[in-house]
Formats: sequence, C-alpha cells, structure tokens
Amino acid sequence: MSITTKNIDYPLDRRLFSLPITELPLNRRQQLSGALNVEQIIVAENGLCRDFRGVVQQLKLPYAEIAKLERMIDPFGTLLSYGLVASELGSVGALLQLIANIGRFDVLDDLVPGLVDDLEHLEGRRAAGVKTGE
Repeated sequence: MSITTKNIDYPLDRRLFSLPITELPLNRRQQLSGALNVEQIIVAENGLCRDFRGVVQQLKLPYAEIAKLERMIDPFGTLLSYGLVASELGSVGALLQLIANIGRFDVLDDLVPGLVDDLEHLEGRRAAGVKTGE
C-alpha cells in the first residue's frame, strides 16, 4: 500500500493503517514533535504549512485552536493528545497521509522504518498474550 500526494507515491506497510494513533509509542510521538514543531517558513505546493500547523489545517480546527497550539511548548505533542485527533484520524497511516500532504517526506523517511519495527514488536507481544497499551 502507498500514500499518494501530488504525483508522488510513498510506499507504506498496510498494517500502519490499522495501528491506532493511541498506540503510537512515546519515542515516535517525540520524534514527530521534534520534526513538526519547528516552524517552516516556506509552504508546501498546496499552500499548507510544512509543520504542525499544516496538520492542524487539514483537520480543519478553528483558528483559535491553532493560535492556542502555537503558544504551547510542544504543539504537535499536544495535538496528538487531543482525543479529537485520534477519533478523527483513527490510524497512524492516516496521520502519515497528512504529513505527506504537507510535503514532509523527510519526516516519513525517518519515521516509517521505526514504526514498522514498533508494529512488529507490538504484534509479537500481542501474539504472546502480553497486554499492550501501557
């Protein structure tokens, strides 16, 4: 499976579309925050901001919410902790699609291999009957 944006196909493991955002490991959340919290001056080809604001724009959150997030120390981490984001997007794969839409393939290149490893580890724990999500 792949995500497509502006004539670019980015291959993704299909299982990432079944991994709930709520099960995204803390180290991957921090990795995303580190990459997307840094304000980008140049916008993507589609006019979206190339940082956490571009993800917020795609979620169609009100401007007041964007302004509130901009004042946070970790705006992307705060965004991920919103129940709305988890329920709106559902899966890590859907979140990765939003990141691709803002042209941040560098983030995908850095993140996806680790996510696949995390997913395999999580599946191994589930198969062994170990409770996950702790």
